[in-house]
Amino acid sequence: MVHLDIEKVTTMAIMRHLSLILTVIGSRQYVTMGRHTQMANKIFIEIGFDLDYNRFGFGKSLEIEHDDGTEDRMKKRLKLKQIESHYVRIWLGKRVLVLDRQKPHLAVKKKTRNNFKVVVGKWGHQ
Repeated sequence: MVHLDIEKVTTMAIMRHLSLILTVIGSRQYVTMGRHTQMANKIFIEIGFDLDYNRFGFGKSLEIEHDDGTEDRMKKRLKLKQIESHYVRIWLGKRVLVLDRQKPHLAVKKKTRNNFKVVVGKWGHQ
């Protein structure tokens, strides 16, 4: 006759259950991390008066800002899955005024080159 120690069996069952829970939690964290790394690039969609990227001054542009600080501008349509904020950007000379729905709501930035832009935009992730 086999003698089973109830305390040992209970401890082993609890350990097996905890191991399974930790495995499930770990896999969910991995999936969440993957989703966040895929969403790391910011996408800006702007419409308005912009002499840099619109031939006749008025139009729509799309900018993708990568994690390393580089940017790509293109003329194509893209729908954002997650919109983070809407903004108005006014660039006069070397100063840029940004009115944003997200904090900071008002920002003044200094640029190295002169330009004139008045655009309305939204930014988010694909």
